Amino acid sequence: MTFISYAQNYEDIMLFRALRGIAQGFYVDVGANSPDEHSVTRAFYERGWRGINIEPVLDFHQQLLAARPRDINLPIAIADRTGFVEFHEVPGTGLSTMSPEVAENHRAAGYPVVKRSVVVETLDEVFRKHVGGDVHFLKIDVEGLEDSVLRGLSLEEVRPWIIVVEATEVLSQVQTHASWDPRLKERGYSFVYFDGLNRFYVADEHSGLSRSFQSPPNVFDDWMRIGDRQAHDRANLLDARLREEQEAHRGEIEILKARVEEWKTRAEAGQVGEAARRAEEAARRLELETRLGELRRRVAELEHASAMAKLHLDAKPAGSSWRITARIRGIRAALASGARAMGIPGGVKPAKSLVGRAVHWTARQPMIKRAAVAVLARSPALERKVRSLVAPPSGVSATAVADIPQPRRPDGSGPAIVSRSPSPAEVIVETAFRRALARAR
Repeated sequence: MTFISYAQNYEDIMLFRALRGIAQGFYVDVGANSPDEHSVTRAFYERGWRGINIEPVLDFHQQLLAARPRDINLPIAIADRTGFVEFHEVPGTGLSTMSPEVAENHRAAGYPVVKRSVVVETLDEVFRKHVGGDVHFLKIDVEGLEDSVLRGLSLEEVRPWIIVVEATEVLSQVQTHASWDPRLKERGYSFVYFDGLNRFYVADEHSGLSRSFQSPPNVFDDWMRIGDRQAHDRANLLDARLREEQEAHRGEIEILKARVEEWKTRAEAGQVGEAARRAEEAARRLELETRLGELRRRVAELEHASAMAKLHLDAKPAGSSWRITARIRGIRAALASGARAMGIPGGVKPAKSLVGRAVHWTARQPMIKRAAVAVLARSPALERKVRSLVAPPSGVSATAVADIPQPRRPDGSGPAIVSRSPSPAEVIVETAFRRALARAR
């Protein structure tokens, strides 16, 4: 079991190492101070030991009465005489002392010092009244008056197994054992260990304990300071509370975890959907770019074909057939345009029907007929085209068309038309033919 040390300078670790075999020992603590803080005896009391605590500071004495009911707690001072002595109390500290010089040093350092009278006895008197067996260790810490305490201890009837004495000046490393060390050695005690603050002595009749003081506290003593243990306990307590809180909120935590997983799933699905959308857009963009490329290629082909056709058409007017049919093309375009203007559907074929009807009607009108013949006489090709388009409609005899005279030849042969002033109807017909011929050109 780990040893918990309460002492200021690990004195209890060294004493327990030597006395661990004693189940219920007895101790005497002169200048006990607090029952807990910097206590050399607290760890032993917890293990079933008991003893005498001597402390003249009333506040600490009350604490000892409350915390150590098995112990004998005495509110007196110890010296080499009995009676009363002026005691200099430094409240709230372990610096109270019977030494006027030490008290003055504390006052000069800024500590409040209260002087009062207390009962004083010798250790021999205390042992006579309260000790009925072995004292396993005696600890003396009286702030500079250790020599006075030891002068009141004969070490004849009661011989503590181990004596621990503070051996430096108050709040200093200057050692002060020179005045009392010889007295202990003369009474059969051997010095065995110095911890920087205290000197340890072992009674000659228990010299075997000296082996326990060959080294300072170390890992083999399996110890822990009370402050570290308290911190460890607080950490364990906080850990236990944390586990309780976690258990109490486990359901909420699981819900939160489920929500987090749901959010993660949604986020991943959103990422997949976004990736699919981007892929679809990329495919659509690629398709559009492909179509655009095809259109551009088709346009290029059409532009090339158009250019080639234009070159071909530009070369056509130089041929005789192109020149011969120019008027026919013009008349056909004019007739088609007129048909569209008149609302006749069907394009060129309805236009041909219109031309046929117009020719047959003209053939039945002598005045218009003469004007039309004069116009057709000027263009044999146009005359042949008109004849090829004319077919007798219903109600018109074939002789009416056959009666259309042959026009004159360009060389002047053939019948001549009598010159006279045209009638208004002839003027209208002739004007229409001229406009048609002008468009054909």
